[in-house]
Amino acid sequence: MKRFNFFVLPYRDMYFVDKYGPAVRDTQIIAALAALENVERVTVVNRPVSVYERAISKSLTKNLNRGKIHYIDKTSLDLIGPLSGRKWFSRCYDQLNKTDFYIDGCTNVILDFLPIGGIDYGSVRHDFVWYDFIDNFAKHNRFDQKEKDLVQKKYARVSRFADVITGVSPGSIQGYDSGIVLPNSPGISPTSRGAVTLDPSAADFGFIGFVTDKFDIDLVRSLTARRHSIIIHGEFYDKAVENSLRSLPGVTTTGMFQHRDIPKLMRTFKVGLIPYRTDRLHDESPLKLYQYLLHGRSVLTSAEYELSGSAVVSYHGKPVSDAADLAVSLLARSVTDDGMSDAVDMIDDSQFWIPKLQSLLERAL
Repeated sequence: MKRFNFFVLPYRDMYFVDKYGPAVRDTQIIAALAALENVERVTVVNRPVSVYERAISKSLTKNLNRGKIHYIDKTSLDLIGPLSGRKWFSRCYDQLNKTDFYIDGCTNVILDFLPIGGIDYGSVRHDFVWYDFIDNFAKHNRFDQKEKDLVQKKYARVSRFADVITGVSPGSIQGYDSGIVLPNSPGISPTSRGAVTLDPSAADFGFIGFVTDKFDIDLVRSLTARRHSIIIHGEFYDKAVENSLRSLPGVTTTGMFQHRDIPKLMRTFKVGLIPYRTDRLHDESPLKLYQYLLHGRSVLTSAEYELSGSAVVSYHGKPVSDAADLAVSLLARSVTDDGMSDAVDMIDDSQFWIPKLQSLLERAL
């Protein structure tokens, strides 16, 4: 059996995992790779930590070896670069060039998730470069134009040097003829499925995840106008959106949560929402779509994604009043045994990360 050794440049670092758990795509892929029998080691390179971050939130830790996962955690002494925010990422990895991770007898893979910057692939001995498009950051609603220009520069490098390219959606790999669509997943390993029971006080609708300026406030406003209750679990990245949502009657916000809390949070609402403004989408595939269905929650979404069926209703292209009508009809069926079963039945073992990655490694590397 072919054995693998990975050198990973994640978008989210060890400190994110410590805070939220394996809550996003790159962290879940890392955890799944480490769980594969034929993976020898996974070396994860944190983005170099600025002295400012060391002083405030990312203190040095000695716990860098976590089973097969080994973290490289360097401090950058650059005092000027970090002041430019994400733009600094285009050069902050230079200190990690020439890192030795190679293991003889293994297929040694650089796995890169970074939308900006990264190591010089040629400076690190390897057999393959695998690049994964988490999203299309050239369209990202939270990136300014200079950051998007740096993304385009990175993507041009990827096009020249990556041996394998995967993407979360067909749109994310458009223009890359050899790209492979690797959709998101309900979890790391196949697990028992079934609708979690509802709390007696469960809200009509719920949302889990980070809340940014692409959140469709108009939909929530329309639902609350019909006296529906909505609960929002997640950290707010945009103060104006936070203030607007919290001002609406019937809306409850609970703030940050850990990934392990998701089954408990699913008990607090009847229908899952993916209410994103279509003018601010960036070829993503929301993990929450899989998580809602896994736990027996039907889904109302503003866009059409890779999973479709009676338990997933899209209001794409419809006025907000029609969206609210769809929400009401979905709510009525979602709390029935048939409605919950329809949601759970959309998830099968092949969609989890471990079987998907096993298949990918066999055919692509």
